[in-house]
Parts: sequence; structure tokens; C-alpha cells
Amino acid sequence: MDSFYDIIILGGGFGGLHCALSLSKFKGKVLLVDKNNYHLFKPLLYQIAAGALSPAKIADSFREILRHQKNTYVLMDEVKKINKNEKYIETSENKIFFKKLVVALGNKQSFFGNSSWKEKTLGLSSLDDALRLRAKIYQSYEQAENCHDDRRIEELLNFVVVGGGPTGVELAGAISEIANETLKNDFRYICPKKTKVTVLEAGDYILGQYDPETSKKAKLFLEELGVEVLTSTKVEKIDKGEVYFSEGTIKSANIFWAAGNQGQDVCRHLSNEMTKDGKIKVNQDLTIKESDDVFVIGDASYLEENGKPLPALAPVAMQQGKFVADKLMGKEKDKSFHYFDKGSLATIGKSKAVGEIRKLKLHGFFAWLIWSVVHLYYLILSRDRFFVFTTWVYHYFTSERGSRIILERYRKTPLRGDTH
Repeated sequence: MDSFYDIIILGGGFGGLHCALSLSKFKGKVLLVDKNNYHLFKPLLYQIAAGALSPAKIADSFREILRHQKNTYVLMDEVKKINKNEKYIETSENKIFFKKLVVALGNKQSFFGNSSWKEKTLGLSSLDDALRLRAKIYQSYEQAENCHDDRRIEELLNFVVVGGGPTGVELAGAISEIANETLKNDFRYICPKKTKVTVLEAGDYILGQYDPETSKKAKLFLEELGVEVLTSTKVEKIDKGEVYFSEGTIKSANIFWAAGNQGQDVCRHLSNEMTKDGKIKVNQDLTIKESDDVFVIGDASYLEENGKPLPALAPVAMQQGKFVADKLMGKEKDKSFHYFDKGSLATIGKSKAVGEIRKLKLHGFFAWLIWSVVHLYYLILSRDRFFVFTTWVYHYFTSERGSRIILERYRKTPLRGDTH
């Protein structure tokens, strides 16, 4: 491993990877650093957790994606330190100097100061999280089938999703479909249709970034699937398989966290200009205040446009990645990044989705169809598009989920959210 690169990109998410891909004609050496060896298509992560897709269909090796890009090198390692003044990074194994640095490390889950909740819930921010959560969902039904205590069976068939953003809404809809369609004829002693799914949202609406009318439609779709949606409901305590909030408590063996995010620890000292949740405030050209040679993009950054912060969405990160790449190659003459909002969509279940494209509000089957096409388009490799498309078609007509296995390592070791 060389000790100097013209450009180092930290993180291979949407922002980092699209920055690297856009540097294919750059004359110097580019290094992409990520703790994993694959790019993960996070918008479909909940489908891994629900057993609808297998991991290989939404995760691709960086080396395969970049194999024809001879100026780009890949390092699978974890970033431990960033020194912007002396222009080097430290990883677990290396100290590497740079001329320009692009920080695209994304964010991590936030528990709003309640660190103990992390051990009592399951989140969904990584592939390992999705596989752990998948095991928890299907293992709960297996345990209920082998249980003689009605109270315990009720707890095992109770699913609580804390957070009514896109991840929480999509996950809740998927669990309800698992109970009412996928598993309805698979058990002999329990009735999966007795599953109860509850979404707890502290705000006035789920999908708070949408117009209230769109949010209300999403809530209606969830309720049609049998999901109970409690808004203006702030979680006060999570302990021993119980969620406490102002209106009462819910006993559940399955408490899933989808409520908040914060910046990565390694970025804390990168800039003095940071938000309360650890995002780095960047200039209009996506550089930090202290250095023109350090760019921060994607979920790790904070930038306002028209008086509002840019949303933590894949299209924002992708556009920022390309903007920075063009700037590094001297192509981008505009000193300010401007996000082109193509709209946003969230799926609630099969044939149900909501979305907003400019002033147009969409819901129902048509919104779901657009959601499906957009997500297929953004998948990196053509083979992934083919596999995901055929899987979705099969699932649409059969409601079957082909990835319902419970991996042994998650069955034998205590699951993070299992307090029993």
C-alpha cells in the first residue's frame, strides 16, 4: 500500500462511490477507503431484513465495480484518525497522506443520549443489522410455535418500530405483509395473522419530510395493513422487552429502532462547524471552513438550500459526489453546489407507496410502480437490476419471500434486542 494518493475518498456509500466513478479520467491516483469490501444499496436494506431479497442482490464488491478504473485503488480498512493540517489519515493498518480528501462516511444511529437502548433494540443501518433483524423476525415465530405461554406468545408476535421515517414505515409495512401473507399457512399452533405491529413516532406525522397530506395517506396505507400508528408519541424508556411512552407501555420481544442518526465519531474534530447531531457544516462548494482541500459530502455533511437543510437522501449524496469529482478535475466552474430535487418516494407495502415529485403528490399503485423503477435504475450493476426485478415479480404474484433462513450465528448468540 502506497503512502500517498492525490485523492483519498473515505466511505463507499452513494456519495463516495459516485465520486470515485466520476474520477475515472482523473490523471492522478485515487484511493477509496471503506471498512467493508462492498457497496451497499441501503434503500433496499429493509427487504433483506424482511427476507424478500438476499444480500448479494444489493451489495457489490468495490473491486468489481471499479475493476476497469485503473487510476482507482481500494483499501478495506477502518478510518481511525483524520489529520487535515498535515494531510494524512490513519487506519487500522496504515498511515496515508493525501493532496485532496473527500469524506463520505455517512452517519450512525443516534439514541438521543440513551446509550442503554442500543442493547435492547435492533437497528437497520448495515448488512449485518439486516441479517440480525431478519433472524429476529423469523425466530420470533419459531419460538412462538414452540411456546405454551399465551402471554409470551403475544410478546413474540408483538413488533414495535420506533421511528416513523422511511425506514420505519417500510419495515413496519413489510413485517405486516410477512404476517398476513407470507406466513399465514406455515404454522400449525399459532396464527401469524395475530401479529401486532406498532409504529411510534415522536412527531405529529410519520414521514415528516413530506407534506402532511402525503403523510396522512401513508398512515392510512399502514393502517389498512393492520399496523397501529401512534404519532406525537415520544419513547421515554426501553427496558426488558417493554417500551414506555406517555400513553402507556407495550410488551414486545421485538423492538426495532429507526428513530435517528448522528455523525461518525472519527469526524468530530474535523471541523469546528458542526451541528448538534454531529454533521459537519460545509461551505457552498462542499469544503470545510478550515481547509479547501477537504470535502464532506452525503449524510456526513450539513448544507442549507433555500433556508432548509438538504435531506439525507441517496440522490443528494450522488449529486454531491459528482460535483466534487468534477471540481477536482477542473470541470465544475460553479463554486456552489445546487441540489436538483427529482422528488422522493416511500413504499408502504406491495402496490402501496407515497411520493412527491415537485408539486405532484402520488400515492397508491402508480407511486409504487415509480418507486420500483427508480430503485432498479439506481442499482449499480445490471445483473442486480435483473435479479431484483425477477424477485419482485415473483413476490408480487406469490407473496413468497425466498430468504427466510435464520443463520446459525444469529440463532446461537443472543440477539441485541432479545432481553429474555
